[in-house]
Amino acid sequence: MEKFPFCMATQHPDNAKSPYWLKHSAFIDTRSEIEEAYRCFSELKIPEYMWDWEGKHVDESVTERLLEKYSDFFLKNQLGNQEYLTFRVPNPWEEGGYKLARAFVNIISSNDLACKFELKTPPIYQAILPMTQNAEQLFWMRKKYRQLASAIAKTELHPTSNHISGPSDLDWIPLVETTQAMTESSSIFLKYMNLCKKANFPKLEYLRPFIARSDPALNSGFIAATLSASVCLSECEKFTQESSIPTYPIIGVGCLPFRGGFTPYSIDVFFKQYAGVVTPTVQSSYRYDYPTLSVKKSIEKLRIKKIKKSSILSPSAKKEQLRLIQISSDNYQLTLEQITELVNIISKFVPSRRERKQHIGLFGYSRKVGKSSLPRAISFTASLYSIGVPPEIIGISNTIAQIKSEGLYSCLEDSTPSLIPCLKSVMPFVNFRNLKYLSTKSKWASAFKSIINDVESIEEKFAINCDPVDIISQEHQNLTSSILKSGLKGLKSTTSKIEESAILRKSIG
Repeated sequence: MEKFPFCMATQHPDNAKSPYWLKHSAFIDTRSEIEEAYRCFSELKIPEYMWDWEGKHVDESVTERLLEKYSDFFLKNQLGNQEYLTFRVPNPWEEGGYKLARAFVNIISSNDLACKFELKTPPIYQAILPMTQNAEQLFWMRKKYRQLASAIAKTELHPTSNHISGPSDLDWIPLVETTQAMTESSSIFLKYMNLCKKANFPKLEYLRPFIARSDPALNSGFIAATLSASVCLSECEKFTQESSIPTYPIIGVGCLPFRGGFTPYSIDVFFKQYAGVVTPTVQSSYRYDYPTLSVKKSIEKLRIKKIKKSSILSPSAKKEQLRLIQISSDNYQLTLEQITELVNIISKFVPSRRERKQHIGLFGYSRKVGKSSLPRAISFTASLYSIGVPPEIIGISNTIAQIKSEGLYSCLEDSTPSLIPCLKSVMPFVNFRNLKYLSTKSKWASAFKSIINDVESIEEKFAINCDPVDIISQEHQNLTSSILKSGLKGLKSTTSKIEESAILRKSIG
């Protein structure tokens, strides 16, 4: 049985264009996600689809609808065997427990339905816990599911058959989303293993750690998020060596560099940065904003790609990378805190792509920054790109100066091979006219003077110019000038302009 898919489709709402199968709308409603899952499996040949219960509305009849509507396909390509439907369940410490109970019962009833269709394997046997902070949370989730599954089995809801409800246990996928959780993840995983062993749960055969990339970038900036993910991959390998339990890391990445820089055309650069990743996410933008033929070819490339193990950082090397993370995060946040008001003004006009609920949780959800909160990572990224301020550049001037003064620049170069390719791809989307206006004629002048220094520092240190390089970046610059003006005036036309700019850069945010 193939347990470790080479990529995972997700419902992240970052697509600028309409899906190739929907045509008339870029908005994908809850019912359309059933067809989306089927097409990911059958047409794009993506082996895993994340069914997201966290922070959004969800069709709870997903397994029933898939098996009934597309029975011919799923009888030949069984869920839980050839194709994988993986639930991201709600985190009860953040969203409350009512949706979690529904998700658990849904997993069990999906197994009952599979038995009706005479399928041999449970269709869902893995679940993702978002915002995993510690081992105790992961253990609690496993224990509570086991208790519920046992209780339902004892109620004998199948009076005319010998069927036993299940699965009796789930393989839990810890989604680590904070810098601290990522850089200390081996300790979290070891403690979880020991808690399970103490409770006499079945031995862990493997672990699929899920490394967040978007929210760490929102929280701490582009460089810190990149480094945190790399440290986490080292921690995964460290856990494997200490426990003899293999890890098969997943990483949640979007197409724009700020959210991971994973596109059909950047696979080689991406895996050079994130050695050890087994399953990258293939989000909406990846699937719908690039030519479908290119997407299919890239999926095939992922399928046959050989995965290299991550190296384990020595204590001194890890200490250096943690210092780089701290420096870059501090400088990014210093500027960010001054422009949250502008981000929120523009984010109101970012077009929606899915049925989402108001978010919760981390700095990137509803934590206060000064007196303001920030939008979700995708809307945040969209807002800044749409006014010609790619968030990748924020804080980079002071970061590099401080890193050099502490003798850590060579460490940065060695640990971020994707840095220069990413900066080359984002600099043409800088609108220097907007920066000059905001640095002289707005209430955020001080912050944008600092961002101008960031741009000039990149031009000087990396010889990367911020001028448009082609028709697309020139059109994008014209649109971002218009978006800034109309957005500050509160004009509804801002939304359509943001959508136009997103199509040009091949992602909302």
